[in-house]
Amino acid sequence: MSSSTSLKFSKPVVPIVACLMPEFGIGFKGKLPWRLKQEMKYFKDITTKTLDSNKRNAVLMGRKTWLSIPPKFRPLPGRLNVVLSRSNPEWEFTQTEEEEKDEKNVVHANSIEFALKKLDTEYDDIERIYIIGGGEVYNSSYNYCSHLLVTEINTEKALQMDTFLDTNKINELFEKSDDLKDWQKFVSHTPYTENKVTEGEYNYSYQLYTKKK
Repeated sequence: MSSSTSLKFSKPVVPIVACLMPEFGIGFKGKLPWRLKQEMKYFKDITTKTLDSNKRNAVLMGRKTWLSIPPKFRPLPGRLNVVLSRSNPEWEFTQTEEEEKDEKNVVHANSIEFALKKLDTEYDDIERIYIIGGGEVYNSSYNYCSHLLVTEINTEKALQMDTFLDTNKINELFEKSDDLKDWQKFVSHTPYTENKVTEGEYNYSYQLYTKKK
């Protein structure tokens, strides 16, 4: 799942991730060390809503992330779910018992690059491609991405983290926008206009990172 070259796609390719700052920690033992209802709603709204009502978004994830979603909540509704694993076939649809026969909401693929090329060139109904985890998939995707949507989390709680984003690669390829209007424009298809949130013992902000020219 590694990426060594920078490719450009016609559709936005956007990792969306919540990180404990300043180390960009994203998990511990395969799980999130927090439960933030407002941040979860933001994730759902961003990845589901589209500018064009005739289109939908795709969400790309590794097999472990797919299995971490409770069965009753997967596939994530309203989005094309793409599950990545080296042991998968190149491109294969599956269906759950609850899905209508003519709906194809889950596809299995064996590489990020192949999946992105397929979604970019052969799926006119896909508006944006969101990458949603886990750590290896995030860190293998940066060369392909146009933007990052990062929820930057701060807390006084002592949290253990064992999975981190590659900050060196992020700093090399992206720059964080200091202008709130850039983020607002990027999420203008959603109801979000304010990017700072306090929820329990956590303070967090929604941030947009853009690929350097």
